[in-house]
Amino acid sequence: MKQTSWTLGLGALLLVACGSDDKETPMASGCPEGSVAGVEVACSCGDAGTGRAICQADGFPGACDCDGDGDGGGAGGSSGGSGGAGGSTSGTGGSSGEGGTGNGDDDGGTDPGGDGDGDGDASVPPLDLPDDGNQGSVCVDDRDCNRDLGCYVAGFEGQGFCSALCETEADCEAIEGASYVCSMLVGVCEVECEGEDDTQSCPEPMVCTNTGFGPGQGGESFRCKYPGDTAPAEAAGLLELCSLFVPCEEGLLCNPTGSAGNGFCTVACEAAENDCSELDDAAGDATPECTNLPGPAGGERCTLDCREAEDGCPGDMTCIRFGPMSRCGYE
Repeated sequence: MKQTSWTLGLGALLLVACGSDDKETPMASGCPEGSVAGVEVACSCGDAGTGRAICQADGFPGACDCDGDGDGGGAGGSSGGSGGAGGSTSGTGGSSGEGGTGNGDDDGGTDPGGDGDGDGDASVPPLDLPDDGNQGSVCVDDRDCNRDLGCYVAGFEGQGFCSALCETEADCEAIEGASYVCSMLVGVCEVECEGEDDTQSCPEPMVCTNTGFGPGQGGESFRCKYPGDTAPAEAAGLLELCSLFVPCEEGLLCNPTGSAGNGFCTVACEAAENDCSELDDAAGDATPECTNLPGPAGGERCTLDCREAEDGCPGDMTCIRFGPMSRCGYE
């Protein structure tokens, strides 16, 4: 016998009343005349909304099912837990790890969705860097590196790494993974690169990092380092020691005067005006003057002339000869 398939429009659905337990049998006149057993009809669940009932063989609907499987709660934040399943209202993921807020469990109850734990930080997870003291091991200073290795920590950005000590380029040729050269400033093998967009020169996961004095600090210089911030908490003040590892306070320039990039913090000037009065109170017996220094780390900045007072440099500074000039500085 061929069964008739019923398609019921919204207007043909019968709403049948449910009691307080959401499971009472609906009114006896719920199924359309001649309907086949198994056809679903709508029924009322009161404040809970609309449920469904199944037409029985006797032509009457069965119990009203008010526990429909709703949509799941929303997903949690980027680092949070997942939202609760079930419910008829989809939750929204929290921007700071908050879970979904949908109501209902898997069986259609009214349990709230779970709240996600976590800080919601969608940043790149921390790198698992080697720390065994061998070549390429992350380091803060030479004490973190094994014998015959030094910590390359030039600059104010990025994390350092252990690398072979060197005096010539030949000392770096055997290092694998990149084209290492000898840094004459710090005496360890380094990897040169072209700029922050250079993704080819550095061995992974190192990145091309500015290791110079930076914009306004006497020029930029790019080398490979591990990502991360290792800049010292305190910067050097006027005429204080600065280096590749110690930056100057904002508004000051690091004027290199010695080995390993050692210098002192000073101010910019214009040679035509020769106004370096800002150094007068701290100059000792030396004479402040505006000097135009050549080279990538050069430019016009105030220095201390000590030709007439070799023992007159302030603090721990000493009088250093630079060709025909004599200037106070740190060796």
